[in-house]
Amino acid sequence: MAYVLASAPGEISSHLTLNLALLFGLIVLGGVLGARLFQRFHIPQVVGCVVVGILLGQDVLDVVTVERIEALSPFTMFALGIIGFMIGAELKAEVFRKYGKQFFVILFSQGFGAFVLVAVATSAMAYLVLPSILTIDLTGGQRVCMSIAMGLVLGAIASATAPASTVNVLWEYKTRGPLTAAILAIVALDDALALLLFRGAATGAKALLGTSEGSVLVTTGVLFGEILGTVLLGFLAGVMLFFLLKFIRAEDKILEASIACLLLVVGICMVAGIDPILPAMVFGITMANVAPRQSENVFELIKKFSPPIYISFFVLAGAHIELGRVASSTIAITAVYISFRVGGKVLGAYWGAKRCRAPAVVRKYLGMCLLPQAGVAIGLAVLTGQMFSEEFGR
Repeated sequence: MAYVLASAPGEISSHLTLNLALLFGLIVLGGVLGARLFQRFHIPQVVGCVVVGILLGQDVLDVVTVERIEALSPFTMFALGIIGFMIGAELKAEVFRKYGKQFFVILFSQGFGAFVLVAVATSAMAYLVLPSILTIDLTGGQRVCMSIAMGLVLGAIASATAPASTVNVLWEYKTRGPLTAAILAIVALDDALALLLFRGAATGAKALLGTSEGSVLVTTGVLFGEILGTVLLGFLAGVMLFFLLKFIRAEDKILEASIACLLLVVGICMVAGIDPILPAMVFGITMANVAPRQSENVFELIKKFSPPIYISFFVLAGAHIELGRVASSTIAITAVYISFRVGGKVLGAYWGAKRCRAPAVVRKYLGMCLLPQAGVAIGLAVLTGQMFSEEFGR
């Protein structure tokens, strides 16, 4: 132990090789301490977890490497599943009856607002910086097509909102009211919209770059099939747990059955290579509306069980950040992306809320609550690297 403590930061990781139990313990403990420290300064705990992740990542202590992040990916996926499930718990039928029209108008206005503004702005910036990024010479037409393709994909990614950090702050401060209801509904449904936009943008980008495979109609059909499949998966999980609860009364058994059903949903999503938030959210919605009384106990037990999983998720999200690998051209595109995404989300949410006559508090603050990005955006960014590895690089 003394030898490990005396090691240089870059050498620490070599003493933790493949010991996932020790690594997970270090992540959770560091996250707890970071969250507590930031809470003392009245800063949301999630920020402390992310900062700890950055410190443990490759640029500082080099404890949480890319390989270890991959090894702990089941924890990340499970955390996303719990987040989706708990969001679904808030989306009861009476909430949709009261705010349904507002939710969908704002959902589309803020999603398309971010998509359009970021797509246009990053296309223009990409056109300017492409010569410094690529090692090949492009003709004028090729440069325009590649810039637009890059802008389309980045615009689609910009439409996504990370429910994890936003919802965690809402839970931390125990908020209630129309703004909270709107946030929960929109961040939950935003993933489905982002996936739709991404698939369409990726198809358009491939067509521009001349690498499209299959017709737009087939691609669209596959996309809608995936979404219907995930909705059906979440619904079936909810029905299964509903029937299991008819034969279970003890709290420990209820927790076991609930976790088992949620793990099945997450596991199937991992096998299929899809994000677990949407099916887990449908799972939660099904339970909240089919078995409202029994589900209250289920949601409370899951909420008590989940803190270590949440902490690991946010620490690992911070560990993804590699500050040392950022080039000047990347900084330029990133600055444009962030600026226009903020504008698209804030202005889009305000316009949508005003259009459907939402309460003043929703019009004023909702857009700022939709700015965080993490799980889905990271997943789409990784998918972009795989789909366009030759054109854009990884």
